[in-house]
Amino acid sequence: LKLQFGGKAAAATACRGAGAMGSACTNTRGDTLEDDDDSGTFERPYFFLASCPEELLVDAKDLVDRYGGFCCVSEEDNEEHEAWKGKAVGQFMTLKQLSPPGRRVIGIAIAGFSHCNDEREFLRQLTLKKDCQQFELKQCGDIRDMERWLQSEGYKALHAL
Repeated sequence: LKLQFGGKAAAATACRGAGAMGSACTNTRGDTLEDDDDSGTFERPYFFLASCPEELLVDAKDLVDRYGGFCCVSEEDNEEHEAWKGKAVGQFMTLKQLSPPGRRVIGIAIAGFSHCNDEREFLRQLTLKKDCQQFELKQCGDIRDMERWLQSEGYKALHAL
């Protein structure tokens, strides 16, 4: 089964319609997702890179792109924590609206220090909010750990390096 998502322009339109702002809805998802499941549905939840040390950001974004995920992290976020909070919540809320009711949305945090600790704590608190029951935080030690986890959850690379 192949599901067409209409590319980045359609997803950006969906994000604006869902109330996300600016780069809160940076879509790195490819146009086509493949599902090996014979049930005819794409059942893996949406995921997004929610927190990452600056020195790993380029490689982490490349990995997210390869596996059809989303990203709300930018190089400016370590200086603009309040702006990052808005982007992270906006990214979650957009993906929640695009997901079937009850399906989790996964925010991935790659371990780091300073601002990464603050971001992980914010994301942990987000899991406790009433309107965020679908949010799940996954912490990964590094980029390789993140790729192993994605593969263990059934995500497949949409394109090679």
